[in-house]
Amino acid sequence: MAREMYLAGVSDEELRPDPKPQKPRGVKSRLQNFFYYYKWVVLAVCVAALLPAVMIGQAVTRTDPDYTLLLVTGKTYSAEAVAYFENALSACGSDLNHDGTVKVQITRCFLNNSADPRLLMANTQMLQARLAARDVLLFAFEPEKYAWLTAADEQTAETATPLFVPLGADAASGEAVSYWNWEKGAHADALSAELPESLFFAVRALPDDADPSAIARQKEVLALLTAYAAQ
Repeated sequence: MAREMYLAGVSDEELRPDPKPQKPRGVKSRLQNFFYYYKWVVLAVCVAALLPAVMIGQAVTRTDPDYTLLLVTGKTYSAEAVAYFENALSACGSDLNHDGTVKVQITRCFLNNSADPRLLMANTQMLQARLAARDVLLFAFEPEKYAWLTAADEQTAETATPLFVPLGADAASGEAVSYWNWEKGAHADALSAELPESLFFAVRALPDDADPSAIARQKEVLALLTAYAAQ
């Protein structure tokens, strides 16, 4: 009696239990059902599978530089200005790693006292590390940055090894210098570009007991700079 009272007005259709969901039929329906429940798992697996392939592809297609140059300036220059020197130097170099191309890679070292102190410290440490490790042998400085560095080196030098290789004599004074002075006015293709008016190119000196491979790299860098200066 109580059951009939509670179920008053409820039809037999409403009392029937919900039918069990039918399993998807056909390949398309099964795929849709699977992707509905496991789409995030599928996406995660695809990303995990593609990431190594992308990394391998980048490693295979990457061109390692034949030469590396550290550009030390107090002014920032555009990517086009850096590319100008990369292309000009590459035209005078050799394919040292035998990959079919000659590539000069320029790393910028921005030293300006008005810049962010953390950036100034990081770039100063980078310059000091490259000079100490001698893993970079070719440098280009704004004249005032070259003067600052060589003056600081003279005050703190503890060995007889010079900072840079002697590269001739100054045209005005006749004194021996360890740089080659690149001047914008002497290069017709540089007159319209936003380039420094002058750069001092220098090659890092090596100690007498330097490794033969380092000596060979230094000779290659000197040959590159000699060819570029002769243009």
